[in-house]
Amino acid sequence: MAAYYVYLQLLIAPLFALGDLSADDCLALGFRKPDLACASCRGLAAFDLDLLRDGCHRCCAHTQDRDAPKRYPRAVLEVCACKFGHMPQIEAFVRGPKHKQFPKLSIKYLRGADPIIKLMDDRGEVQEELSIKKWDTDTIEEFLLEHLEQ
Repeated sequence: MAAYYVYLQLLIAPLFALGDLSADDCLALGFRKPDLACASCRGLAAFDLDLLRDGCHRCCAHTQDRDAPKRYPRAVLEVCACKFGHMPQIEAFVRGPKHKQFPKLSIKYLRGADPIIKLMDDRGEVQEELSIKKWDTDTIEEFLLEHLEQ
C-alpha cells in the first residue's frame, strides 16, 4: 500500500507544480472542474484525504459567487401534510428537531402543495423559490445553513 501511495504521489506531483490545472488534468485526478466549488475542498481533511486537497484547490472554481452564496434574512418552507406519505424525508425535517435550528425559517402548510423553500428579502418579497421534493433532510439542512442568515 505504501508503494502505491508513493507511486501515486510521483504520478500526480508534476501536475501540481504548474498552478491551476486544465479540465482534462482535473478529470484525470477525479475532479470535474466546472462543478467543483472550493468550499468542497476544505472538507477533505475531515476524511483524511489531505493528499487530494492540493489537486482540489487547483481544480475548483475560485469565484465569489460559489464561495459566498447570497444569504437571505427569512425563508418559508411550504408543504402539504398529505404529501408526507410519499416524501418521508420532508416529514422528518418538518416534524423532527432539525428545523428548530433555523429560527428564521417558518413552516407553512398549504393544501396540495409540493414542498418548496421560498427565500425572502427584508421586505418579505420572494427572491428565490426552489422545489425540495427530492431532497433529503441533510440536503435541506445544508442548504439552509448556506443560504439563511443566522
